[in-house]
Amino acid sequence: MKALNVRPTLRLGILAVMATGLLAAQGFGALVGALSSGLFSRSVLRRLSAYRVTLITGLLEGALHLALLLATTSAQAIALLALAGIPEILSTATWFTAVQERLSPQRQAVMFAFSAPLWDSAYAIGVLSAGLHASGALSLSAYWAMVSLTSTLPIVPALLLAGRQANKVLAVPRPHR
Repeated sequence: MKALNVRPTLRLGILAVMATGLLAAQGFGALVGALSSGLFSRSVLRRLSAYRVTLITGLLEGALHLALLLATTSAQAIALLALAGIPEILSTATWFTAVQERLSPQRQAVMFAFSAPLWDSAYAIGVLSAGLHASGALSLSAYWAMVSLTSTLPIVPALLLAGRQANKVLAVPRPHR
């Protein structure tokens, strides 16, 4: 974003309004995603597994977040965040479904016992990297690219592996929902 040539207090007020608009846009996208997941989830899950839907929507969300680097206006950024909110909520819903389909309750407990500290570590790394940006050691573009790529790139091998496994078990019918 181009810095505005105004008094610092006014600039902070304008940035606060822009940030509010960006957050509201992502929330709106999540709402649209929740509504669309209710409408389309059965038809999509008949064709694709919940695991595969989780991976595809995660990649789509990451791509939309990376596209924010190309946004030149706040309107473009708001539109991209609204769009990114849709696959974000779809990914979250199908991820929990995939966990329940693939893991026994005992394994789910073990997975969440290990996942929760990893999520907390990722949060701490996010706060640290935001501090690097705030101190001027990391530009906003570099910060956003780092955050988007580290959350999206690990999905690619899982999606490729899921594709190979799906080709091996095509003869096994999926239960109807």
